[in-house]
Amino acid sequence: MVKGKSFNRGNDQSIKTDHYRKEEFVFGAPASAVVYCKPAIVEAGLFDEDFFAYEEDVDLALRLANNRWKTLYLPGAISYHLGGGTSKKMGSFRQRMDFKNWWFIIIKNYPLSVIIKNGPAILIERARNLSGLIKAVVWCQVPSAVLSVFGELLIKLPKIIGKRKPVNKEILFQDSENRGPPAGGELKANQTVFYP
Repeated sequence: MVKGKSFNRGNDQSIKTDHYRKEEFVFGAPASAVVYCKPAIVEAGLFDEDFFAYEEDVDLALRLANNRWKTLYLPGAISYHLGGGTSKKMGSFRQRMDFKNWWFIIIKNYPLSVIIKNGPAILIERARNLSGLIKAVVWCQVPSAVLSVFGELLIKLPKIIGKRKPVNKEILFQDSENRGPPAGGELKANQTVFYP
């Protein structure tokens, strides 16, 4: 996560493998397969409408974790989701949203020290997003596609900066294998987010 990248564990893999049969805490959940408890959403907030589509679940996962909410993976709950099924018919829509929204996530949720420390890796990931956008459009439309995405970023930048809140780096940017509460910290009673 510190490098500005997330992934859905288990995509295109069998759910029958031993790795996915174990109930365990994970960092967050994709919006296509999650159930949130109401107090979590009341405290952390809803999906950010400025994202419109894509990565709004990553933003929410960061806010939930920052408020010490946990996400529990339950292997017995199964959902089926055709990821990107609609956006595949919409040209470069997904690539535009991915590029813009990852910048929103970083600007809104990452402390400056994390951005500085991981700057090169973050820029490489953003270059990959930009490359995906460039590949998704006809060559003559590349300038207008890139300018429109950067334009939206610049227009919404003050608003996104205004949404920044103090970040608990010990929770959000801990070792990805250390899924428990931070050292000396306790999870709030009855505060768990479940997802299949």
